[in-house]
Amino acid sequence: MAHSQRDSLPRRRVLQGLSTLAAAGLAGCGGNTDSNGQNNGSGSDGQDSGSGSGNQDLGERVPEPVTVEYYANISWTSYQEAMAPVMTENMQELLGISVDIRPVAAGTMIENVITDKRNSHFSFFSSGMNPMRLDPDLMTRRWAIDWAGGNGQSNLANYANCSYSEPALAQGEATSQEERRGLVNEAHSIMSEDLGLIPVLPNILRGAYNEEQIEIGGLGQTGIHTTAPYPMIKSSPREGDRISVNASPSFLRAKNYFKQSAGPALARLNTFIHSPLAEYNAEFELIPVLAEDWEVTNEAKEVNITLRSATFSNGDPITPEDVKYTFEHVWSNVGVYPYADPPESYEIEVTGENSVRFTFDSPQVSFVATRLPRWGIVSKSAWTEAGANEDPEGFTPPFVNSGPFTVGEWTAGEFLSLNPREETHPVHNPDHGVDFSGYSEESAKMSAFLDGALDIIVGISSGSVERINEEFSAGQTVINPSMWPFYLAPQHPMAPVKFREFRAAVGQCFDRSLMNELAAYGNADPEQTLYATVFLQPHPWRPPEDQLYQMTDDVTGDIEGARQRLRDAGWGWDDQDNLRYPADADTSPLWPQGETPEAAPENFSCITSSGEVSFD
Repeated sequence: MAHSQRDSLPRRRVLQGLSTLAAAGLAGCGGNTDSNGQNNGSGSDGQDSGSGSGNQDLGERVPEPVTVEYYANISWTSYQEAMAPVMTENMQELLGISVDIRPVAAGTMIENVITDKRNSHFSFFSSGMNPMRLDPDLMTRRWAIDWAGGNGQSNLANYANCSYSEPALAQGEATSQEERRGLVNEAHSIMSEDLGLIPVLPNILRGAYNEEQIEIGGLGQTGIHTTAPYPMIKSSPREGDRISVNASPSFLRAKNYFKQSAGPALARLNTFIHSPLAEYNAEFELIPVLAEDWEVTNEAKEVNITLRSATFSNGDPITPEDVKYTFEHVWSNVGVYPYADPPESYEIEVTGENSVRFTFDSPQVSFVATRLPRWGIVSKSAWTEAGANEDPEGFTPPFVNSGPFTVGEWTAGEFLSLNPREETHPVHNPDHGVDFSGYSEESAKMSAFLDGALDIIVGISSGSVERINEEFSAGQTVINPSMWPFYLAPQHPMAPVKFREFRAAVGQCFDRSLMNELAAYGNADPEQTLYATVFLQPHPWRPPEDQLYQMTDDVTGDIEGARQRLRDAGWGWDDQDNLRYPADADTSPLWPQGETPEAAPENFSCITSSGEVSFD
């Protein structure tokens, strides 16, 4: 837990000094864009040749502007907006050309990337604290070459590197954790050296509680944020028998919450309503819940699970048949449940009164860490009677719960009331109820917290943390490091970001120390993002630093060093200070826009002439 009492006057002076720059950087400056926001390179004849006085050794001009998109109107937008003026200033000083950093609706931004529209050179991302990402599979597999391009997959950088992809895909079929760690480290070391992503600043998790109204518990490493359920379970009200918490309307939207498209919401609702076989605790450790234990055998092709003695909220025992039904129901309805993700081939067998076996045709070394926590176990009889099999999309789930709470009132998108169950739960036995109220605006939930209407507030900005510290004596802020940085995802098929030295120079130029002051009020650790990796130090699969590329050793940035890096690689500035490519640079895209690397096998050694990915 951290309580920030930093003097805000220096920050205000810095903000005043950057106000003009911020207006230009966030509104868009320089260059021309078409009606769709697509950079057309026509700012000032970006394609002229390198001929003329002082330009003999240079290639064509780098078009203006260099563009960056970031999420508009989500919980971390204010964090990115506070960094944007510094990024703009640093990149403009480095490159000598205009930079356009602009907000885009979250869904639009994702669509732009996964359909390979190439609306911007960089996409500015972070990741939510989905506990399933404690396993490295998603954040390793997603950057493989077969997910790059306009195929709808979640390779958010459209990164395509054969050397990376081979170990990144192989780790998913490793037969031991030791073998797997070696492959994960190899893959991320390659991606780091290649600057597949450019970390900018660590994300931080921010929340607060009213110490006059509750005795806080369950903080651990997860703290108070939109994924962590434990403060709601393990805290105690000082008066009465309920705890009030804010939630996003999307968290409260679907009573059949298995249909959630947000992993953090799915994980938190599991802990409250339908307990999974295993879950990640407040220290990021995987612990048994409805499972007593498990054994992985046959080179990770078989998982045997023994269940605890436990009951649903109606008193019925939780049986292996319920486990089998839960997974088969979800895995057979991929179009209904966004996180279904079934193995290619599987069999689920009830092997005893309290045991069940999962069998696969290929190794599933990540199954325990990623699948066991993902789905709360439901009652086969109750869901079947409610019509789940006939209409999985539209049926109303019966709240015969395996979790520690029963559902009281649920108004979709607005309010959820949970009550402690009467039957003993094998892990969690809260002595109070929890009321979630939906808020879409930070100002509204902050007003409710400051007025005492909320006992716990989650997902707040750094500015709100400062306000609570300065104005609300009962408010105790809680700040924890995230496992993920904010990072620039270069859209790798297109120039200039397809060139490694350009990416390295951008990563070298940023004043991360100033961004920490402006965005995180000094509460982040900018040294962690000097290394080019998506994993921050809290993550258990972060590779050793000697296997990672260090962009700079200066948290204030090294713009002159970055400019010299470009010069050494043949880049330069002409007599009019226009940035130009090296004379021999091939600026054509790595594959046609909207297609995939398979459309350009001549550029990738692991793509055959028939367009298949092969590492033979």
